[in-house]
Amino acid sequence: MGLFVRVTAVVAVAIVLLIALAFLVKILFVAALIAALVIAALAIGNFFKRRRPSQVTYIQRRW
Repeated sequence: MGLFVRVTAVVAVAIVLLIALAFLVKILFVAALIAALVIAALAIGNFFKRRRPSQVTYIQRRW
């Protein structure tokens, strides 16, 4: 009977750990997805900022 209780406890702990690990992986996946979207938005924003003609300043005209 003692062995059955130990095996059951080990299996229960393993199941809880797997559920906790799955939850953490889900959080990390969502965080990585959000970070990728933010980086893509910044890259697209910088791409369009560079394409806009900028004002010519006095220092640029001297050269």
